[in-house]
Amino acid sequence: MTAPHGWHARIENESGHVLGSGFLVSPTQVLTCAHVVHSEKAPVVVFPCAAGRPRVPARASLPSVWNERDRYGDVTALTLDHAITSIKPAEFAPLDALQKTPGPLLFTYGFRKENAASGSHVGLTTYAEMMLEDEWQQIDVVSGHAERLDRGFSGAAVYFAGVGGSPFAGKVIGMVTDADLSPDRRIGRMLPISSIRRYHEPLDDLLPLPWLDPAARGELRRIVTGMTLSDRLGSLYLWTFRTPLEREFRSPWDAVRSVAEDVDDTDALARFIEALRRSATGEGKWHLGEWQRRHLDPPGPHGSPQGAVSIIVKVEQSGRDKDAFRLSFSIWGTNVPSYNAVLPEPVPARRVRAEVEGALPDLIGRVEGENFLIEFALPKQWLRGRARVDEWFRDPEDRARLGLNYPVVVRDEGRMRRAGQRDLAIRRWAKLRGRGPGRPELIHCHDRQDVERLTAWLSRDEHALLVLARCPERTELEVALRSGVPIMLWSAPGATPGTSARRHKCHEPDPSCREEDFLKELAGLVTATHPDRLPMLVRELRIDAAHPENAQYKRRYTLFWDDPDRSLPPSLAMPN
Repeated sequence: MTAPHGWHARIENESGHVLGSGFLVSPTQVLTCAHVVHSEKAPVVVFPCAAGRPRVPARASLPSVWNERDRYGDVTALTLDHAITSIKPAEFAPLDALQKTPGPLLFTYGFRKENAASGSHVGLTTYAEMMLEDEWQQIDVVSGHAERLDRGFSGAAVYFAGVGGSPFAGKVIGMVTDADLSPDRRIGRMLPISSIRRYHEPLDDLLPLPWLDPAARGELRRIVTGMTLSDRLGSLYLWTFRTPLEREFRSPWDAVRSVAEDVDDTDALARFIEALRRSATGEGKWHLGEWQRRHLDPPGPHGSPQGAVSIIVKVEQSGRDKDAFRLSFSIWGTNVPSYNAVLPEPVPARRVRAEVEGALPDLIGRVEGENFLIEFALPKQWLRGRARVDEWFRDPEDRARLGLNYPVVVRDEGRMRRAGQRDLAIRRWAKLRGRGPGRPELIHCHDRQDVERLTAWLSRDEHALLVLARCPERTELEVALRSGVPIMLWSAPGATPGTSARRHKCHEPDPSCREEDFLKELAGLVTATHPDRLPMLVRELRIDAAHPENAQYKRRYTLFWDDPDRSLPPSLAMPN
């Protein structure tokens, strides 16, 4: 004969008066009904079916939403004063167990007044269709069973009987909340696991859910719990899936599990986690990015620019005249007609922006509806900020900033003409794409290395992605370009109302340096982002920085993103 499960619990007050039932779900936690302990400040948990009948003081650790008027959310968690390691906690059946085994034999074990010491079993049954108000499940006492539900059963686990070779034998599907106490009535209600988890989100760490492994899922839940977002969850859902919500989410975790379990898209969870990360503020953004990097593949076709169309604008010094530049325009991509054009005459530096803005409407019109980038191949001396191309306009008439409307990156036009540098960049890109998201190399405000040390450091192939706390120094940029570094990201404070932007410098480590704090946050975002998605990430950062509420944190972002696969025709890539 199978012994009763040791995880059954009796809830008492300090004097030993029985309040109800419960069940052990972890070495330190017992679930029961909120109404069982709502007026008891010092409940005691007894395990009558376990060796030695342990008796442990406890305290309610789950804020309850239950009230006597509507009785919704009748669940709470009791935290034991010390862990019980000698008893194996209850295990849970899958959420769809009732659909798979309709009308099963179930048991519950409670402590009505007449059997308070030993407790008693009641045989029950139910069907998946017997939900009540989307909160409770009706449970019926099986025909011919002498015992019935009564006071003292509240909080008792409802679990599958071990008969008929059930794959769910002994596993919990719910918790008794109340019953019809009329002598001729033999029905009651339970909170199914699907309802309990609404009010006690940590329960998801213990459930046999098919998405993510338990450790990763638990870590994700802890990260998003209490996370501060700059957008409403419903808005994030709508923007991500272009589908309105059928119900309001109770919390970020409720949104995550709803997406994982209800959205029919293999990439759905990765896409929504990415939306949460973008909207998160504070340390939560960094922690979520770290989690993404370790546990999720990056979202695929919904945002990856690998293979996306590019508009490439090339600005190249013309001969020895330092104030004359040749402009060429190309469209790169496999799904659009190729296009290449060169202005017949060089233009002075002061006219470059106007000429490019004048050409952009036609270029954008040629790739309408495509997923495209705008790439500026610039002279090396322009890369450090002389031309903030992301702030140029897509059309002289509507004056919409390029960087807010499209992913905009910069490249070194000189590298396009130097096979050695291109070869190094090709090999490093292969490593980046092979590893996916990964931690970048950081250059801090105070970092100052001589050319030899910097060259040696950047000669390592794994140093392919740099994030800087400031605009790179001239020598840093030159060495990085010579070494074939394909990606660099830096940010600098922009002009806020009444001020002008200034280049920031620290000459020694400074714990109070705001740029260092920002570097850490920026590195966390990059760590969680596939290299192919960095242009989209930077566009999102530019949009955030442009928001009026962020005026005091205005920043400019420069993304050097040089993908050698996006090559120009030889006639446009060679010197004139």
